[in-house]
Amino acid sequence: ENQKVETADYLKYLSSYIKKLNIPTTDYKNVALLNETISQESKIDQLKIMQELQGLLINLQSAIAGESNRSDMDTLMAKASLFKDQKISPFSFYSYLKDLADKYLKGQLSKYPNITEFTDYLAKVNSLDSAKLFTEMEELTYEIKQRLARNDEERKLTQASRNIKFLDGFFNLKVSNEELDYYLEDRDSHKVAFFEAFIKPELQKYNVSSFVDFNPSLIDSHLQELEDFYKTAKSRDIEMFNNSISEIEKRNVKVAALVTGGFHTRG
Repeated sequence: ENQKVETADYLKYLSSYIKKLNIPTTDYKNVALLNETISQESKIDQLKIMQELQGLLINLQSAIAGESNRSDMDTLMAKASLFKDQKISPFSFYSYLKDLADKYLKGQLSKYPNITEFTDYLAKVNSLDSAKLFTEMEELTYEIKQRLARNDEERKLTQASRNIKFLDGFFNLKVSNEELDYYLEDRDSHKVAFFEAFIKPELQKYNVSSFVDFNPSLIDSHLQELEDFYKTAKSRDIEMFNNSISEIEKRNVKVAALVTGGFHTRG
């Protein structure tokens, strides 16, 4: 959370618990995907890829020339030039080559194992949803803590800590759609009574001297107002979409980009 550990290192640490605790990865598809790409990345041999690429390009040119397809030849030359000048992405170029090889060099891609592996790696990287990745990592962290807890007391402490963190973001208008979903599924555990019921016995049990103001008006009375704010934010998704479509049609453009705050990504 303090950004003192690299994402890849933290992910590796979390992933070790996936195996230890036998956690299903169905809810952590982007975490699993990133783990796969990190593993593949360590095996990539760029020199071998470039050597195979030269051979593949020569064979494709020969095969295309044999069928006298001028259009495909021109496109291949153009894309190769764009790739050399770094004007199209590796994923775009290698995916195009794979499709072209499937058309002209059927059954011969096994001759280029490094290109095949690299193309698969690029496809996985391209399909990675970075926004969902961090949401999944947050959820995975919480699940691991809950599984490592030795009793209900520790599980409740983990939940209370997470809920306090959410309320901090909620009152500062900094929560994501996913965090909001978590809150809406269990509003009561974010109210003062939940924390009071947990904290008071624990303070007494561990003889901790501390003053906590359990006045419900500090939190509870503001929750509905905050919910209404986020409902309005979601309503803005529709208006932004409609206004964007209107501008696109008015300007008659083929490509357009809409830049919004992170909360509006899902909408």
